[in-house]
Amino acid sequence: FRQGEAFSYRMKFPVGKKSNLVATYWGEEGNKRKFKIYINDKLLATQELYRAHPGTFFEQSYAVTPDMLPADASGETVDAIIRFAVEPDGATVGGLFGLKVIPVK
Repeated sequence: FRQGEAFSYRMKFPVGKKSNLVATYWGEEGNKRKFKIYINDKLLATQELYRAHPGTFFEQSYAVTPDMLPADASGETVDAIIRFAVEPDGATVGGLFGLKVIPVK
């Protein structure tokens, strides 16, 4: 579980392939949550949480294309920094309960 004004993760993505970054959130978040998600300092998405799925956790997918990742990667995977940062009026980021990369087949 993570929440705060900002935090980041180093994640591995498949080289040259599309994938999804999948975040798990609590669906009954009662506090104002609005934040941006960046991949290697490029905006990936803006997320708002406020009672989106009452009483349950839910997964939100964000599409990641090869052009969002370093072009000079070698091997099967490449590291990327995923950063969550609060919007000026967003109060806090999260709560984030899980984060994973799913390659698109």
